[in-house]
Amino acid sequence: MNPERRLIEDFIPIREISAESAREKSIRKGHISTLHLWWARRPLVAARAAVFASLVAAPETHQKRTALKQFMIDLCKWETGTPTLEKARKQILEAQKIRLNLPENTPLDEVPPPKVLDMFAGGGAIPLEALRLGCETYAVDLNPVAHIIELCTLVYPQKYGNKLADEVEKWGNWVIEKVRDEIGDLYPEIRVGEVLVPEGEQLNLFTQSQPQQCRDAPWHVSTPVAYLWTRTVKCPNPSCGATVPLVRQTWLCKKSKKYVALQVIPNYETKTVEFKVVEST
Repeated sequence: MNPERRLIEDFIPIREISAESAREKSIRKGHISTLHLWWARRPLVAARAAVFASLVAAPETHQKRTALKQFMIDLCKWETGTPTLEKARKQILEAQKIRLNLPENTPLDEVPPPKVLDMFAGGGAIPLEALRLGCETYAVDLNPVAHIIELCTLVYPQKYGNKLADEVEKWGNWVIEKVRDEIGDLYPEIRVGEVLVPEGEQLNLFTQSQPQQCRDAPWHVSTPVAYLWTRTVKCPNPSCGATVPLVRQTWLCKKSKKYVALQVIPNYETKTVEFKVVEST
């Protein structure tokens, strides 16, 4: 066996890892992508596959290659559990022991973990997965925003533990209260199930000849978090003069089995454009 030839140079299950990476994009809860938007963020499962396959020796036989393929498919899943990760760490240490020419009877807990350095760590996907696989990890990036993201992802959780989560919740609530004091009047609570009557100039664009009854459970209180708005221009044709909204696109939600959009309805009498929310599955 050539201990210098790694699994990543031999074979990895690209198709399965790619499918899992694509599925990961829709995961929001518990994913580091929710910490801060980073445009060049890499999928965690792809980073995990790259780190593992770079540290484990290439298989000697077809049988071992098949076994490693199935193991990597199990390892490179979002729901991967502790037993699978522990097995991966063990395989990495076994490969490390061979690379360092340590005696065969050396216990794995005495084998120094491999060092992983990411010179362009960015959002921290590679160093995070290297830490998850038990490596001694170093992350570097010249971008100060990336550096802060890496600290919050890799350093502070290990340094402060649950205390960090308590502090984040405390100061997050402090920010919310400060914002609510300043602009809370612009986001009044809505009782879902209450009859809504259009008020104000901005609501005139919506077709609501009759008050609309909400379909959700009655009297559930919700707080708006955003408004959809658009600029309008007046048609330069003297015989027209219609008010035309400048809308880039009309989709409100475009997901599998859930499509919600605004239907544009021209009103030729008032020379305005009205909108209606439509849904499809």
